[in-house]
Amino acid sequence: PLRGFKVRLPDGPAMKAEDSARGDNQVILNIPPGCGPIMVRYAWEPFTDANLTGKSGLPVSTFETEVTKY
Repeated sequence: PLRGFKVRLPDGPAMKAEDSARGDNQVILNIPPGCGPIMVRYAWEPFTDANLTGKSGLPVSTFETEVTKY
C-alpha cells in the first residue's frame, strides 16, 4: 500500500489517508463522503516514509492540492 497521503477537511486537522486503487497516473484515496472541498497532501512531513514512485521508478515530489469534486 502507498504511504504518505493525508487529507485535511475544511474545518479539521489533517488525517492519514489510505489508497484504495492505483492506475496509470492516478491514485484513488478513501475519503469520507460529503466532506466538501478538501486538501490532499503527499509526503508533507519533514521526515517521511512516503513511497509513491512515477513511471521512471523515481520518487514523486511532495505536493498539496485542493479537491473540489470526487
